[in-house]
This record gives sequence, C-alpha cells and structure tokens, in this order.
Amino acid sequence: MTLTKISLLNRMQCGQKYTATQLAHVFSVSRVTILGMLRVLVDEGELQVTRTNARVIHFTRELPQSLESGGANTRAVATFPVTRNLEGCLSNYDQELGARSRLALLARDRCR
Repeated sequence: MTLTKISLLNRMQCGQKYTATQLAHVFSVSRVTILGMLRVLVDEGELQVTRTNARVIHFTRELPQSLESGGANTRAVATFPVTRNLEGCLSNYDQELGARSRLALLARDRCR
C-alpha cells in the first residue's frame, strides 16, 4: 500500500489512537517517513496529537466539521411506518381474538 495523505487518513478511524510505529507497520515504511507525514497532517488540522507518557505519542483523526455540529453519534434505524392511530377504549377485543384463534386453528388443520 502506497503512503499518501488520503490513504493514511482513510486507514485511520475517527477517535481511535494510533502510534507512528503502528502506522509504519501498516504501510511498510520507516517510522521516520510516517512521522513526517503525520506532522504535516497535524499542521493541516487533520490529526490531533496526545501524549500518554514521555515516550509514547498518539495520533487521533479528527471528526469532519460537518459531523462535529451534530449527527456524529446518531445512526439511522429502519422502522415500520405507523399506520394505525387508536383513540379511546378498545371494544370487541375478545371477539377479535377469538376469530383470529379460530382462523389459526383452521389453517393448522388444513396443513395436516
């Protein structure tokens, strides 16, 4: 895999921390080469730098500006449309339940 800014950003997931050594291993390049690319991306504001201790530096991909305003943690979920609006109290519930039960038993008997 060739190392470009786009390929590096596409490989990194938003919010996950990466070290230069991890990324150098993924792209099969030296750590010095990947550090140069990471510094450029930090200067451009694409990545954020954090230090866990004196020796380990983590790089995190920032969320795009369009997602930061809202919608980053939302997911679309398919649901069935609501087609019935019930108002008031239920009536003839026992009759409807009995009719459906008889229909189910009739279908079961026919399938035997």
